Amino acid sequence: MTLSETEATVQDFNVEEQDAPVEQAITESSKLEVTWRAYDLSPAMLEKVKGGDGTTVATTWEAPNKSTLLKLALEIETDNGSKIQIPRANVMARIDGTVGREDMLQIEVTATALDPGDGGAPFSVVFPV
Repeated sequence: MTLSETEATVQDFNVEEQDAPVEQAITESSKLEVTWRAYDLSPAMLEKVKGGDGTTVATTWEAPNKSTLLKLALEIETDNGSKIQIPRANVMARIDGTVGREDMLQIEVTATALDPGDGGAPFSVVFPV
């Protein structure tokens, strides 16, 4: 799993008399993106992260007619018990990999934290006590 927060975009304000900026302002905030790969290609997993027609059963998953962004709430727990909570995320997934004696098909899932729309934070980290 990769958890990466992009750098915020900063605008410098300069005056002719000085090389150093006299002020800076953030013009675009950072965003959190989570990417992970899994070997779980079960119909239930595919339905959850790729969508479907709602008829998934234990042995069959049928792809939706077009790709879509799913809106999901995520909670990711690390080995030390910390939790990354994302109340609203865009989730996209794709099937990737090679099928062979030494390879297995995988699913790659990418989630981008979104503004939750309630004035709360787009993500939080809860540390174990």
